[in-house]
Amino acid sequence: GLFMPGKDSNGLRAENEYERTYLSMKFVSTRGKVRGVSLEKCISSGYAQDGGLFMPETIPKVAIKDLLSWQNLSFQDLAVEILSLFTGDEISRDELRLIIYSGFEEFGCREIVPIVDVLEEKGVRICSAELFHGQTYAFKDFGQQVLCRLLDFFKRKRGESATLLVSTTGDTGPAAIAAVRSTENLRIVCFYPKDQVSRLQEKQMTTVDSPNVHVYPFEGGGDDMDLPIKKITTDEMIQKDYNLCSVNSINIGRILAQTVHYFFVYLKSLSTAQISVSTKLVFSIPTGAMGNVTAGILAKQMGLPVGRFVCGVNANDILHRAVTTGVFRKKDLARTLSEAINIQVPYNFERVMYLLDDGKSQAEIMKQMEEKGSMSLSQNLHIKLKQLISTVRVNDGPMLQTIKDLYTDRKYLADPHTAVGIYAARNFTRENKALGFFRDTKLGPMAPKIVCLATAHPCKFEEAIREAMGGGFWEETVLKTAGMMPKSAKDLMRLAEVPRGLFKKGEDWPERLRSIILTEQKRNPTKEKRRAICGSSAGILSILSLAALVAGFTASMLRRNN
Repeated sequence: GLFMPGKDSNGLRAENEYERTYLSMKFVSTRGKVRGVSLEKCISSGYAQDGGLFMPETIPKVAIKDLLSWQNLSFQDLAVEILSLFTGDEISRDELRLIIYSGFEEFGCREIVPIVDVLEEKGVRICSAELFHGQTYAFKDFGQQVLCRLLDFFKRKRGESATLLVSTTGDTGPAAIAAVRSTENLRIVCFYPKDQVSRLQEKQMTTVDSPNVHVYPFEGGGDDMDLPIKKITTDEMIQKDYNLCSVNSINIGRILAQTVHYFFVYLKSLSTAQISVSTKLVFSIPTGAMGNVTAGILAKQMGLPVGRFVCGVNANDILHRAVTTGVFRKKDLARTLSEAINIQVPYNFERVMYLLDDGKSQAEIMKQMEEKGSMSLSQNLHIKLKQLISTVRVNDGPMLQTIKDLYTDRKYLADPHTAVGIYAARNFTRENKALGFFRDTKLGPMAPKIVCLATAHPCKFEEAIREAMGGGFWEETVLKTAGMMPKSAKDLMRLAEVPRGLFKKGEDWPERLRSIILTEQKRNPTKEKRRAICGSSAGILSILSLAALVAGFTASMLRRNN
């Protein structure tokens, strides 16, 4: 199962702290057999040993008065407030602050998440919250920078190293690699489906020549590598010997980090629209593995006023079919131009069911899914799902037309995934008699606004932009217009690639993966040697960890002030 947070007997913090912030947060598996797990252990493994996903056992609550006190915080300071609710006493507030500030120092926009009005539909404003100003131009930078730095902090403190495993449909891999390159104690083995990511996404991975970064293409669909990775990371002997960890959105660290941008976007959206806190906001999300929407649902259960999640999917529409029919059934992968959400089975659906099912074990229904490739939701869960999530299937045609219309009418260039989200928002507004929905007093006060999470920069998707805009638009506009194509992206396209070995269909992928891990382990010191090198005192290591973070943070602030 997946790990989730929980409370232990240490009780509440001091009276002036947030009401339900606990000294020690514990996590449990969505499948019920693993409980009382620390944050460090959760993020250092990925899957729980019972095959489920980690989640917070008890979800910390954020009151309206807390939201009011956070209204003017920077993104980084807000991240400290929210993530400290989950880190408890495993990491000090000062250490967490340094990790967060260093993780966001290279973002290309000082406010981290700018929000842009893009259109109006039936009296409802649709905005784009740009989550693509990080190192790899995608929202995955938010989760990976925090997660990988937390992992590095814990491993450095123990004098150990870890090997991270990741399978990517385009954005997760580059973001994880960028985060790992700035750490001292992490290695990464990254996989991507051959010919199913954009050229820039591929070069963000294949041009990296670093001893702690290893990249392999594989034949097949976007999530075909998930099962081999799960087999390896849930093998207790291998896990014990090699410190393996998955940093896909199965990792609860990614989900926790991504709750922050929901709070930030909510507070910023309401302040710019002069709407009072407690008013509900609708989010539209391009949806693949469902990590982003799971983070949003978690934020809502923490107390963020959210009216509805609108999930835009492409032809790989398992979530849309589940919401519509109550049956969650796998089907063959369809190739689309919104490649990053080409997912046959979104594994975070298990987390969503756990949250909607009041923390009950999902072992039985997930066993049904794993054995038959299909599962039927109970009537109660299906009703709850439909009340929380609205889905819109967006094929390539309307997605491309949305890109064209946005640029023609508003001079706003969206990537294919953001276009899926914006089309879904417009469709939701039209199909649900939006003015009635936004005025329904039974739902509580609702902002006449939908915020679409813009998950990637358009520079990453040349093929889709060319097809949408036609002619010489890419050469004449994208490459020549200031600010449209980042210089770092142009420079990247000129770099040479490092040769990579292809994982072919029919091979024993878990065995080959095991061999790669063993080879990399031999090139690095053993745990005992690492401990000897780093010193035997955990206290000294903790001081050194903090000193290193302080040095990096100080250098960052000096550069920023200059």
